[in-house]
Amino acid sequence: MDIKSEISQNGPNGRTNNNCVNYAVIKKSTLKQNGTNRNSNIELFRIIATSLVLIVHFNDFFVGGVTTNTELSDLCTQDFCQLFIQAISCCCVNCFLVISGWFSIKLKFSALWNLWVILIGVYVPMWLLGIILGANLPIKDLINSIIAFSKESYFIQLYLMLIFLSPMLNTFVEKYNTYLLRYSIIFCSIEFLMEFCFHNKCLYIANGYSLIHFIIMYLLGRAAFIKQDKIKCISARWWFILYFVMVLTIFGSRIFGGGRMVHYAFSYSNPIVICESFFLFFVFGNYNYSVKRTPAIYSKNDWEF
Repeated sequence: MDIKSEISQNGPNGRTNNNCVNYAVIKKSTLKQNGTNRNSNIELFRIIATSLVLIVHFNDFFVGGVTTNTELSDLCTQDFCQLFIQAISCCCVNCFLVISGWFSIKLKFSALWNLWVILIGVYVPMWLLGIILGANLPIKDLINSIIAFSKESYFIQLYLMLIFLSPMLNTFVEKYNTYLLRYSIIFCSIEFLMEFCFHNKCLYIANGYSLIHFIIMYLLGRAAFIKQDKIKCISARWWFILYFVMVLTIFGSRIFGGGRMVHYAFSYSNPIVICESFFLFFVFGNYNYSVKRTPAIYSKNDWEF
């Protein structure tokens, strides 16, 4: 029996829990297509995550940049505000990886096709806009935009590799689901130790801009899915409180952590930022937000982008 059928029948711990929502209910309520009523909590979470991406980039690049000062006396009110906004939104990319881990990724042509359509819908118009505005763009840039997958973008390349690795990762999850949470936490701890404590650059963790981090987030997401009966027994209010505690911890570590925390405090690979993304996801996972005829943000595919 695979993980999905086992959870839908008995729950991850082999027993029925009336206070928790099993996989079958989640699948029906959040991914139902063409229905008149649909639980849109995860879709709302994706909108929030997308907004956080915009906020974190606007806050960092378009408002003079987030300060790198470490002395409290050198920080002004705007600096404190920007640092706090950064602490709220720095989990943005991790949020998408949490969704991917929770629902799992499937390597199939439709997933790659949908991703390609999204990319050319962005890259090609941007190239044409550059030409209209008078930029001297070579034709090879247009070819690169049409191919899309070859155009340099860390998230796209890493997510594409995650899709290709998903059959092996899913097989590992199926076989070792009992130990998956323990293994994932150990893997995450290694990432933290090698990057923050030992400053080892051989693994190219690069503050979470790496395939290793994407794999870790995916495995943690799958582990959370398996433990969802326990997660859903905790109210959304408490998950939000934990999320806000993580925000304050990130903000405080940046203010009082000295030079080492200037960049690492908001790093995707920071364990606190990882926890922040999961706690925020659990808020929406435990909150039933239902509307009629919501836009089909989710497709029938199991991959999440």
